Amino acid sequence: NMAYPFTGCPLRKPKLEPNPFGVYRRRFKLPLTFVQEKRQIRLILHGVSCACYCWLDGHLLGYHQDSGTPVEFDATKALEHGAAAGTEHVLVVQVLKWCDGSFLEDQDTWWLNGIYRDVVLYSLPADNAIEDYRITTTVDPPFNDGADAEVSVEIAVRCRDACSVRCVVQDGTDAVAEGVQGLADDAQGHLCMMFGHGVKVFHVRMRMLRPKKWCPEQPKLYTLTMELRRGGSVLQTERWDFGVRDVRISNAVLQLNGTPLLVNGANRVEMHPIRGKALTDDDVLEDLIMMKRFNFNAVRTAHCPNKLSFYHFCDQLGLLVVDEANSECHGLA
Repeated sequence: NMAYPFTGCPLRKPKLEPNPFGVYRRRFKLPLTFVQEKRQIRLILHGVSCACYCWLDGHLLGYHQDSGTPVEFDATKALEHGAAAGTEHVLVVQVLKWCDGSFLEDQDTWWLNGIYRDVVLYSLPADNAIEDYRITTTVDPPFNDGADAEVSVEIAVRCRDACSVRCVVQDGTDAVAEGVQGLADDAQGHLCMMFGHGVKVFHVRMRMLRPKKWCPEQPKLYTLTMELRRGGSVLQTERWDFGVRDVRISNAVLQLNGTPLLVNGANRVEMHPIRGKALTDDDVLEDLIMMKRFNFNAVRTAHCPNKLSFYHFCDQLGLLVVDEANSECHGLA
């Protein structure tokens, strides 16, 4: 990876004419409920190397480059003309081998191009929906299992009507914390734009009394359930598993939950001897279980973000993650 497999200036696209490309085509039909409820339709490409144009029924959804991170398109308008039940739709993705972003993707791995992670089509309620959320935990001193913690949930909501959000933290079937936020009453809420829609971001804060802390030896997870409500009706439900832990450097010592931490970690590159970069969930799980058997407690995503299931498995198995950005450019040195 000390030399690029192409020439050119980093400020322009590589000098490679023609630029090799591949075309992926998939036909599908929408579920009947998507059509009947006129739901918002989203398309996610979780991993494409190195750049792509995406069309749906002949309509250009957009362009994307960055081989290590997902891209999400709003496909609602592209599907409106063929919204009748049973209509067949055509998704086309043109994947380019090189782009100007290739100068930043000189990782020490093989140059393999194409769609190598999942492509997902999903829907949201038409008028009121949870678009995104973020969970943050803050542990009180002395940061051990006897310490209380606060769970802060930021929720981006696209709402036409007066709605509320209810959050519940569960340990198995037992509710251990709960918070409700009326969307018209949160003075701290602020507006932003997502997919051309105005959404409001609200904060729900909950206290957890002496929760068990997540650590590599005992990776305790809780389940957060978020409900978007209008009156007595539940419009949407989202769930996420999370751990409560405190990581800090105190007196030049790395600590986890108030205790000095010895990191036994290793680099891991997403690569399979047969499937290349197109790993299955079983491939990922096999790697991580092997690391735990050899007493590793940490893993570095060398050298870009990994597929989503990797992070779920690390949470469940007890592996700390050094999550690297998709940026490495030895060839410019």
